[in-house]
Amino acid sequence: MTVYVQKLRFHPYKIFVYGLIAGLTFMFLSLSVSFLYANFQFQYPDLKLPVVIHINTLIIIFSSISLWYAEKKLNNEDILRLRNAVGITFGLGVCFIFLQYSGLSILTEAGLGLRGSQSGSYFYLISGLHVFHVLIGLVFLLGALAQSNACVKNDVKALVFLTDPVKKMSFKLMAFYWHFVGLLWIYLYIIFILATIV
Repeated sequence: MTVYVQKLRFHPYKIFVYGLIAGLTFMFLSLSVSFLYANFQFQYPDLKLPVVIHINTLIIIFSSISLWYAEKKLNNEDILRLRNAVGITFGLGVCFIFLQYSGLSILTEAGLGLRGSQSGSYFYLISGLHVFHVLIGLVFLLGALAQSNACVKNDVKALVFLTDPVKKMSFKLMAFYWHFVGLLWIYLYIIFILATIV
């Protein structure tokens, strides 16, 4: 049993996810510092964040809360509520993508597109990379939603899911990644707010 627990502790999934998050943290820190520097040097003209960007921040927070609730339901072995919470998280993630696209379109129409300035290019690059990683999270959420839906319909699948430590660990790693992407957006949101002030 101890050997199995040790294998789970250093499971390749964990190493991959933690390594990915470490790399993303470094990348986004570097890009955000470059963005602030470029904004200070070259002034991204009249950068005013559209209302949808502010709404998106609330959406990503609520999506993280709903996934945290799903994790609690996993621990309580309540598959039905787990599925519903994952579905809500997925829906909020899709809303985030559409509103992010809408926000960037508003900025482009206002003349603050990719070619507006060096800091403008950084803004679009950072936002685009974040959206890409939200999309990756949505793929995993869709997989979790399909799996939990199958468990709701089939008691045997539910039993296998609830008693398999690797499946539980995979779900928790997916949730960890989603929470990271949410925290990352809050950090970027603060950076963008600072850019409008500086």
